[in-house]
Order: sequence, then structure tokens, then C-alpha cells
Amino acid sequence: MNQIHINKDLIQKRFAKRLYSYNKYAVIQQEICAELAVLIKQYTSSHSIQEALEFGAGTGLLTSRLLPLFPQIRWTINDLVEDVQPFIDCIIQGKNYSVEYQWGDAEILDFQGPFDLIASASALQWFENPQKFFSKLQQKRGGILAISSFGIDNFHEIRSITGIGLEYTLLDTLISFISDAGYDVLFQETYNKELRFKHPLDVLRHIRQTGVNGIASYNWNKKTVEEFCQKYIQCFGLPSEEVPLTYNPVIIIAQKQ
Repeated sequence: MNQIHINKDLIQKRFAKRLYSYNKYAVIQQEICAELAVLIKQYTSSHSIQEALEFGAGTGLLTSRLLPLFPQIRWTINDLVEDVQPFIDCIIQGKNYSVEYQWGDAEILDFQGPFDLIASASALQWFENPQKFFSKLQQKRGGILAISSFGIDNFHEIRSITGIGLEYTLLDTLISFISDAGYDVLFQETYNKELRFKHPLDVLRHIRQTGVNGIASYNWNKKTVEEFCQKYIQCFGLPSEEVPLTYNPVIIIAQKQ
């Protein structure tokens, strides 16, 4: 399988084009953010949180859950796409939240820490070097790191047909990166979540509407689309005459030693 080269400029442009459809179609990401917020509340219950960072905030699916949990603290909100600011502004409108924006590539930015809490949902899979990123994080001793990403089963149906996909990092590898950066892993989870669609074309529309995707570089034309749909139904068609699309969320909660 051909692994996709991560082009941050291209990611930025594609996601920016789909900002206003993302929340409607990103149903799995919504569920992940809801679970991650519950876990963050659980694992920070005995901590005094004063400074927090959310990187890869996107349209604020996690942000909208975290700000009410910690309304009195100072937040640094980051995303590669500065055009998401109106979505975050809408969340904080009329509230007395202390929020500072720091736009750009989280992998190369110098975040002004240290932070009591660092959180992120569904962004890490786009990082070129997560090991280096974890090692540079400025976090207070005892601070909580709470992240979600996706594992190697993610979109396996599409990857098996097109031969193209992201190079997802194994859960054990992510944990080793985090441990090497001076964290104790408190919680880890990975599972598969299946969405079902009436037709493979609906699968492609779903991925397109959620913005950044790993198959945009595929040679799509009338013939390849037809072949894709035929293979999808042949390989993955269900008795219900639907077709599945598999998500493989990964969630990790860790504490700085």
C-alpha cells in the first residue's frame, strides 16, 4: 500500500473548504470528543488546572465540551486552519472564558507552557513525527495529556481497494512515544466503530464532507469510481445491501511524571 505523504498546506486547504459541513457529518468524531471529555473530567478531578492547551481544535467539537469544564482557567487554542476561529468565537461568545489563539502547525510551534492539561481530538494522525512532538511538550509535573487519534484499522475498506492511506501509528508505538517523553499512561483504549451507507458513493461523499481525507490524491475519474464501487460492494457488501466504513479510534490519557 502507498502511504500518503503528509502535505500540511494541502491539509489546510482541504479542511478549510469543508468547515461548514464538518460538524454535521463528523458523527464518529463527535462521539470521540464526548468520551474524551468525560475521561478528562475523571482524570483531572483531583488536579488544580490553571493553564491548558488544545491543539488541533478544528471546529471546536472538543473545545465546546472542555471550556465549560474549566471555565476559570487560561486556554491556548491551536489549529492549522485559522479559518476555524469563528467557530471557536461562537463557543466563547457571552462567556467569561480566557482564550488565546495560536494558529499554525502544532508540530513546529513553540507553545508557551508549561500546561496543566494538554488535550487534542482527531488531529495526531496527521503529524509527521509524533514522537518528537511529545518530547517537546511543556507540561507541569503531574499534568494530564489527553489525546485521541486513529489506528491501523481506520478506513481499511477504502485502503484495501485503493492501495492508498495514511500511515497510522500503532497504539503500542504511541504509548512508547508518550512514555519516553516522561509520562505515565493512565488509560488506553482502541476500538472499531462502523458506519453503514446505502452505496459506496455515499462513503466517498461522507469522507469528502468531513474535509481532509487520505484518498483525494487517488486518480478519480468515471472509470475508477465505478471500479471502486463494484469492488466495495463485492468485498464488503452486507446482507442488508448496505456497505460499511470502519473507524478505529485510539484514546490515551497520561500524566507527566
